[in-house]
Amino acid sequence: MFVTDVKKQSKKGFAELSALFVPEKPWHKPRRIWWRVPAKFAEVLETSGDPLFAAALPLAMLEGKRLKIEAAVSARLFQSAQYIQGLYHTWVPGAQQIPMETKVEQHPAGGSGVGCFFSGGVDSFYTLLKNGALPEGHPDRLTHLVFVAGFDLPLTNHTLLRQTRASLDRVATASDCQLLEVQTNLRALSDPWLTWGFYHGAALASVGLACGSLFRKLLIPSSFALKGQIHPWGSHPELDPLWSTERTEYIHDGGEALRCEKIIDWICHSDLALQNLRVCWKNYHHRYNCGICEKCVRTMLSLHIGTGKFNFPTFAKPLTVKSVKHLKLNDQTQLIFARENADYIRKSPYSNPALLNALNYAIQQGENQLYAKNTSCSAKGRSKSFSRFSDIIKTTK
Repeated sequence: MFVTDVKKQSKKGFAELSALFVPEKPWHKPRRIWWRVPAKFAEVLETSGDPLFAAALPLAMLEGKRLKIEAAVSARLFQSAQYIQGLYHTWVPGAQQIPMETKVEQHPAGGSGVGCFFSGGVDSFYTLLKNGALPEGHPDRLTHLVFVAGFDLPLTNHTLLRQTRASLDRVATASDCQLLEVQTNLRALSDPWLTWGFYHGAALASVGLACGSLFRKLLIPSSFALKGQIHPWGSHPELDPLWSTERTEYIHDGGEALRCEKIIDWICHSDLALQNLRVCWKNYHHRYNCGICEKCVRTMLSLHIGTGKFNFPTFAKPLTVKSVKHLKLNDQTQLIFARENADYIRKSPYSNPALLNALNYAIQQGENQLYAKNTSCSAKGRSKSFSRFSDIIKTTK
């Protein structure tokens, strides 16, 4: 993959960094990928190769050729790239270790900002609330909340983006932080190559690196607890710090807490969080939180465990026994959070036998479905292996 024609432009109301990403395999089209910030942040947007490198490396590994970038990359980041490649090679089927061609340089010191990627979800609210407990003047107090439009919220959903922006503005003001909104079309490049679950950490890193001169430190809120839940994933305690440069340090934050602990011990006690929490990525009927998808239902269940309530300000529908029973738990990640809720509902002062029975039913259904799927995949694998073995025998006769 080649990354070339790097540009920084000022446009009406915003500044834009862009580059042309050119795959070597002909069935993938070249794409111009861009990162945009409001005009008042124009000076922090840089033309270094760092954001391009983070965005392209996992995809170039799947192409299996090489990565060539026509812009200088941080010496520290380039040195870490061998470790990054080692992780992706181990985690992602088909990802090959590849040669990298680019100019390498030591970056000078940058800004003093401390940022946190902030979507308004459980993990980012936990990091924000925990950080708010630091005394004023502490060097690690957050100065900026970084919201990325174009990741879980499509840039075309203008109504929901306006609603989200207004909510995050309120949170930033209440937290004495500045809100930095970065818009990007990066998923147009990545989605045909790699699932978002494995790519989103590199995508977040590219956004922060595009604004590298602003931040001394950037926090990436953890998805999973360090104890017992860590597995290959796009944002990971081993991977996230490797995106650091001489200028900006990346921190994988919040892994000390389970998702239920983040909700029950922190979010349930914060009116700011309860009034602005946004977890939904399905957004059925353009709802802020649809109240019916798996992520909405499991979050409301945790909120119920912490408060005893069934209705929550930002959710379009209340929690019901029926919605819990009909949860579709299609993968191990969803089962992890469902089992966690089951453990906590048993010891909650608001323990509800009907909800627990419904959740146990959903977990059992999910486990059965996953077992059947894995068994089917194994059988298909054995069948293909047998077919290949038969072909070899036929060829040698």
